[in-house]
Amino acid sequence: MRHKEISMKSFFFKSLIAILFTSQCYAHEILENSKGFDLSLTRFQLGYSVGKFISIDQDYAETGLFIPLNISPHWTSFIDVNAYRFNDCRWASSDGLGIRRIISESSLVGVNAYYDYRRGEAQHNFHRIGLGFEWLNTCFDVRINGYLPVGNKTQTSSFCSFNTIGGGFFATRRKIEYAYRGFDAEIGLPFWNQCDSSLYISGGPYYYFRHRIQHFWGGFGRLLLNWNSMISVELRASYDRIYSAHFQGSIQLSIPFDFFCPSTCGKSRCEWFLTQPTRRNGIIQTDHCCNWTWNWNDII
Repeated sequence: MRHKEISMKSFFFKSLIAILFTSQCYAHEILENSKGFDLSLTRFQLGYSVGKFISIDQDYAETGLFIPLNISPHWTSFIDVNAYRFNDCRWASSDGLGIRRIISESSLVGVNAYYDYRRGEAQHNFHRIGLGFEWLNTCFDVRINGYLPVGNKTQTSSFCSFNTIGGGFFATRRKIEYAYRGFDAEIGLPFWNQCDSSLYISGGPYYYFRHRIQHFWGGFGRLLLNWNSMISVELRASYDRIYSAHFQGSIQLSIPFDFFCPSTCGKSRCEWFLTQPTRRNGIIQTDHCCNWTWNWNDII
């Protein structure tokens, strides 16, 4: 049975790769002449992260698709779709839209909106809306992101009753899982560039809270090594009074959608500038606490 399960997974994976390889050239023929659409700037992304980062305490795999739309010399819009799978087999996703506009020869501004989803414990679902602002230029970048949970922000993941204490005493314990709201901001700058490789550093503050439970400020930093805009290795670190110091490592593979087909022409610097990836926390920050109730005082 185990061998059959592995064979099915292998078959699915190989089929997916075959579909991606064969469909890219066909899609290129259809869309290469479409107005405002440059297929080579669409990217398929794969990644894996290990370690901990701001309440996220599991390793996870991720996949995504970044699709620029309406590319012009001065502005573009884009669709960004991402999915995450944790080691405990739970899923999360982050899907958004954004607009960017070049305001000078070396800088642009952009806004974006995302819908985030995360499967919680005991099969509960968490939902969140995210809004972001970015000011990007060749010397430094500024990003601000806000996160607002919607729907049920707290969920009871387990319930235990202790009624064998004797003397008419009993106690109950509810394990409650909740989603944080908050924001983060960062300033980043290219630290080193050499041929097709680059080193990027950034950092800033964050603030998360859950009403009547807890709130905290913290700081985070990122160190990103990128090769040819295709392979990147990133180290993230965060610190706050609730989770102390956390460290996370990530490796990402970003494949242009026409990677296996001949490109029609070289891409301008402005096009690459307009279509760089967004930087935000796509996974909803959650935690849990235990709520105890008892009847000691009622009887005494």
